Amino acid sequence: MSQNQSQFEKTLSDVSGVASSARKEIRLSNETISQITGGDDFGYVLYDAYYGAFTFAHEGNHTLYGVIARFVDLKKFKENPSLPTAQESVVPLGDIPPHTATHLHPIPFSDSQKQDFNVFFNARNGFWTQEVRLRLVNGKWLTATRMTQGGIDPKTKKPFELISPDFPREQCRGNRLGVAECLYTKSVSIS
Repeated sequence: MSQNQSQFEKTLSDVSGVASSARKEIRLSNETISQITGGDDFGYVLYDAYYGAFTFAHEGNHTLYGVIARFVDLKKFKENPSLPTAQESVVPLGDIPPHTATHLHPIPFSDSQKQDFNVFFNARNGFWTQEVRLRLVNGKWLTATRMTQGGIDPKTKKPFELISPDFPREQCRGNRLGVAECLYTKSVSIS
């Protein structure tokens, strides 16, 4: 009986070692795949009033490959939904290394006081969508933006969202949806 127990424990130890080795190989394979595809990384745009243009910021630890951003002007979309090219600006960004940011060429605004964009991104690792709401208040552009598809913030594990502290929220007072939902539901949703 002692020899059987000893043999069983050796076999169990060998199996445990093989399983540990396999887990390590799987982790390395997953990291290799993330290096090739961009993993769960994403990027977002913020309006930089100083430059009068958007900045694309990369969020994550892997290069994003073949990034393209398609800005859809919601005011133009409402005015003429049958002409998609008249309401959108397509910006090829290319390959974006981790922890970097890049300025985009200026995207035309259709209103001097408020601007609503939906931005659709695609890259080798997939697709994600960002809503951008800009308001000119006292000569300064304020932003409310969030991801509606993809774009999970690795720190909070929630979709990325940023709202300027002074962003006008008067239409949201008393709204049962909450401020963030109210800010975005006033605009049309397109894909």
